[in-house]
Amino acid sequence: QGQALGMAEDAEDGYDLTAMRTLDVEGITVTNADRLTIDVEDGNAVINDITAVDAERIIVNSANDVTVKVAAAGIDTNDLVAIDASGVTGTFTLNLTNGTYDLSDVDLTGVEALVLGDGVNAVVLTLSATQLIELKDVISDTDSATTLNVVGLTDEALNLTDLDVDTIGTVEFADVDGTITVNADANFDDATSLENLAEDSHTNVVMTAEQF
Repeated sequence: QGQALGMAEDAEDGYDLTAMRTLDVEGITVTNADRLTIDVEDGNAVINDITAVDAERIIVNSANDVTVKVAAAGIDTNDLVAIDASGVTGTFTLNLTNGTYDLSDVDLTGVEALVLGDGVNAVVLTLSATQLIELKDVISDTDSATTLNVVGLTDEALNLTDLDVDTIGTVEFADVDGTITVNADANFDDATSLENLAEDSHTNVVMTAEQF
């Protein structure tokens, strides 16, 4: 016998209308679809896996809390344009569980918690400098080995101290014509390396000795 998603069962008193039951979904798999829209009604939800390698947009809507877990093999970040959780009224948590993710060109909207790892598998994540400034305070890791790389840095006040990841990997400056003057408030103290690739442009970087 089932029960409504928004009602938590109480062993003695039947249903507790004040409590919120969580829908636990094993996974969602779609193929040959450029858009995956998930509408969750009547309660919180945890979606333990998404496989949508053809999807350009993943859209989530809910009046409650939603957690979405995604392995790197489940999406193609070369095609993925956006993960849009602006339609989630509660807290939207994006959990990257396993593998290497380059989300630097993906529009991340409405992400209020970004969790790296599943407690077992390693995660490597690349974000743009702009994304990291927006998400810095909501990133956390599990017991997994986690590495965060940053690309596209120009004059953002990027502070890499106190990030909840195991390793800050490479910080890469944007490939632009002209001179990038590093923001006086930028702090790369924990980064493994700073890179100025200048592959397509003549990029000069000006920074203080302390920042370097």
